[in-house]
Amino acid sequence: MCGNIARPKAIFITWLHLQDRLLTTTRLQSWGLQIDTACQICKQAEETKDHLFAECEVSSRVWGKLMKWIQIDWPIVKTGGEMQKWIEERTKGKTKQAKIMKMIYTEFIYVIWMERNTRVILKKEKYSDIIARDIAYICHVRADEVLQRLLNVRFPN
Repeated sequence: MCGNIARPKAIFITWLHLQDRLLTTTRLQSWGLQIDTACQICKQAEETKDHLFAECEVSSRVWGKLMKWIQIDWPIVKTGGEMQKWIEERTKGKTKQAKIMKMIYTEFIYVIWMERNTRVILKKEKYSDIIARDIAYICHVRADEVLQRLLNVRFPN
């Protein structure tokens, strides 16, 4: 999280995610609450942190769009652990690419978590294309001039 130029609230939510402190439905159920544990985004599996941010069909589509935007070959991962390892390898150091990847990953975690909460509380949902565009816009605005030039690639349809 050090040197991350993402929004502070996104950094905080990502920190909670990395510490396994987000209140997913399976975590709430483990505390004894009687709730539906289905993923609030895809409704196809239990809502664990690994599923929500790596295995969920909608989240995977969003992440794939973001990787296509910054022109990085994204291998399809099967677990959250694999994704975490892949991210850690690409965010080491102080290179421009590491800064971009850190910011995009942090904003991805935050926006997916907020989309999940919006679907639970307000019963509204966005398409994966719109979610990915929102993240790209936020990252472009947050980046300095040098990073903006690297990010100034047309967002894929």
